Amino acid sequence: MKIFQIGHKVNKFLHEINKQKLKIENVENNNIFNFSNYNIRKF
Repeated sequence: MKIFQIGHKVNKFLHEINKQKLKIENVENNNIFNFSNYNIRKF
């Protein structure tokens, strides 16, 4: 039972890290997208 609980906590922890990574990747992608939109509009 204890091993299962530790495994569950580790999974939750990894899941949180992945969510944060996704958020960061999304922000970077949005910045690139907005930047390219801005460049297109300038012309």
